Amino acid sequence: MYREQLEKYCGRKGYSKSGVGLSAGYNKNYVSDIISGKITPTAEALEALAEALNVPLAVLLFGDETDEVTREIVAKMRDIDEHGQRAVNAFLDSLASQKKT
Repeated sequence: MYREQLEKYCGRKGYSKSGVGLSAGYNKNYVSDIISGKITPTAEALEALAEALNVPLAVLLFGDETDEVTREIVAKMRDIDEHGQRAVNAFLDSLASQKKT
């Protein structure tokens, strides 16, 4: 989901993928590498990319139709420890590997 959302919001807002990556503090190929599936971003990276795109992180992770509970859960991701971050990253990998039906 986040790959499609990144691509959609870069286009919708008229931002280049390289510009969003650089604005978020990463290299110019970072967003393209995420979208193509070459790399899986960390939760922190997705948060920085969402900020660069000026969209809620929940929208990148779960799409445009997010409810209050989903937004609350995503907001709490900032407060989890390193072990929890690894679990979140594994979850993101799992989401990314699922095929759209």
